[in-house]
Amino acid sequence: MNTVRWAALAVALATAACGTILGVFRDASLEVTVPSGERQVRWKDQRLALVNGLDDPKGLAGLEVEVGGRGVDRRVLTAQDLPSAPFEVPESGVIEIDVRLRLDGRAVSQGRASWDLEPDVEWKADILRAPFPGSPADNITGPNPIECRWWLWCAVWRFEIDADARNYEDEALWLTIWRVHPGECVDVC
Repeated sequence: MNTVRWAALAVALATAACGTILGVFRDASLEVTVPSGERQVRWKDQRLALVNGLDDPKGLAGLEVEVGGRGVDRRVLTAQDLPSAPFEVPESGVIEIDVRLRLDGRAVSQGRASWDLEPDVEWKADILRAPFPGSPADNITGPNPIECRWWLWCAVWRFEIDADARNYEDEALWLTIWRVHPGECVDVC
């Protein structure tokens, strides 16, 4: 009888270990990232500096990201908390991300994104200031969310920045959500 219990325990531990390695028991997670610093790009025949420094008031120093939704523990991240480490989210329900950019205490850009959660998915939320999203997307002035090109699942939201707080014309705050099933093809298959 003792041998049977030990054998059952060994099978259970082996199954759990293999399941963890293979992702069977993996939890859903979300990671919030931002580019850092400044980089030069060409846009509409002009050179622009994309300012995304987390300590720069003309960048993302005033960024606030609130994560919540049905079944999701509320969490507020500021520029000092970013990029975040992946944190657990439920495997079902609806997640909402509220993004606010503040300058001198006032909100100069804000918006909300929401989507359905899925089991065993690593979600990634990228936020940046730019005239275009950080991922290839069609119709970047269309209604939110904008669908990504060349990715199995991705969505983009564009949030206007008040004209007096922009670094250049067409600058917006972009939120891109990526879905990754660990161990599966994530791009061109």
